Amino acid sequence: MEYTEREGSLPPGIQPSEYRDRFMESYPFMPEVLDILYHRWGSYPTFQRTRGVLRLLSLIIDSLKEKNRPYVSLSDFDLSSQEIRQELLKHIGPEYNSVLGQDITDTDAGSKKVDVSLGNAYRGLNLGSRAAAALFLYSF
Repeated sequence: MEYTEREGSLPPGIQPSEYRDRFMESYPFMPEVLDILYHRWGSYPTFQRTRGVLRLLSLIIDSLKEKNRPYVSLSDFDLSSQEIRQELLKHIGPEYNSVLGQDITDTDAGSKKVDVSLGNAYRGLNLGSRAAAALFLYSF
């Protein structure tokens, strides 16, 4: 696996060889997935770091079993899946359910509008929805 460094493609201070090692250790998950779940979500008292991360990752893997993904990123978290959604909401509160719906998962959500507005060349990639899922997970 060859990695070429591009502007902004690595976190500051991380060398390509370091990132490659981190990726190999966390595969099939991007290192950021484990970092976000363990450090950010793990800071919630109700989220048991090891058990919580493993439970959530098992739900993610189950949701992706029919998809051909070479690795799992934060944007692969299907927030429209009730199991995944409830697993997250039980730690941050049910009031975020409407936020998730309005911004990310409902048919008329902002992210869905972005998906459509990008045009035919990007149809099916769901770039707006995938970016919104990653931002949601990173924001907590």
